[in-house]
Amino acid sequence: MPAATADCLVIGGGFAGLSTALHLAWSGAKVRVVERGRVGDGTSSRASGWICAQLRSPNPLLALVLESLAYYPAFLARLGTDCGYAVSGSTVAFDSPEQLASRRTIDAEMRKVPAYEGTRFLDARELRELEPAFAERMVGGAFYARDAQVDPRLLLEAMHRAAVACGATVHEGAEVTELVRDGAEWRATTAMGDFTAPQVVNASGAWAGAISDQTGFELAVMPVSGQLLVTRPHPGVLRSCVIYQPDPRFETTLACGIRPAVDGRLWMGTTYRAGTYDVSITTADTQAILGAVASVFPSLVGLEIEQAWAGVRPVPTDLLPVYGRVSSIDGYHIAVPIAGLAEAAIIGKVVAAGVMGGDAGHPEVSPDRLLEAD
Repeated sequence: MPAATADCLVIGGGFAGLSTALHLAWSGAKVRVVERGRVGDGTSSRASGWICAQLRSPNPLLALVLESLAYYPAFLARLGTDCGYAVSGSTVAFDSPEQLASRRTIDAEMRKVPAYEGTRFLDARELRELEPAFAERMVGGAFYARDAQVDPRLLLEAMHRAAVACGATVHEGAEVTELVRDGAEWRATTAMGDFTAPQVVNASGAWAGAISDQTGFELAVMPVSGQLLVTRPHPGVLRSCVIYQPDPRFETTLACGIRPAVDGRLWMGTTYRAGTYDVSITTADTQAILGAVASVFPSLVGLEIEQAWAGVRPVPTDLLPVYGRVSSIDGYHIAVPIAGLAEAAIIGKVVAAGVMGGDAGHPEVSPDRLLEAD
């Protein structure tokens, strides 16, 4: 059987792969996406829903998330749906003066990144005026008004639908078992047959390192699994997305986030298990999340959990995303985020520009930096 051809082959059908495929198709390219399981199975369909800049380190990732935040409304407009998008802001809560002081220092560094406007720091009274349900022991917080949220499941469905509508072909159940350069083209062998294209984008998330090994380019990506809980609707319980990073001197040590979705459900998580692809739902992880939430919002104890799931995030070892063309290998591009949902809009725009021969920009997250680090 002859190989299925395209201008570009995208390996991976999560946010990074679909965003890349969309931007390529919008530019007129013939695109095929090959996904090892079902679209979004890796972690995209199990994302938390936060589009958060406030917690990023003052480095290139912060700049990318800010760019993605600014681009999201136009991106969603082109998809033709808002996917539960809302600019709700985010509040980081602190249970010690030392944490609050440390956050002020970090925020001063973050303000050096263009487009970051800085957080509004809150004392204990102001924190409770914003969110009355906070535990009494919280001494203050930091509120960033520009952070947003979106329903990851609706976004994934909309991106998949839009990609197909604009001419991209998405193949599910097409795990790549071999990827080789065959003359002027790449050839990917899958259970569904062979696919060829002169350009290939590795957007396979936590599995990107194994795919990249077949090209001769070493890409160190650590899998990190995490669990998330979603409650039944409870409208009006919280106003903003809340992030809690506990002081290590306190009994609760799990950092957690709580997102009040526009439908009233609370999305709560997440745990971190480094170095594993295990997505089991565990009692220990569930209790850890519920315990952390209860320590921040005592009134939320006993909320009924409607859903629980876990996904596997890709974490490049230098803690920066990897976008762009590998200059030493013809037609090979990488699209591996860290903050997958927060980067979902911008990653495809950047990577597609490079595939189409334009200036992708953002050299600070280019794969070539990994060669320079060796």
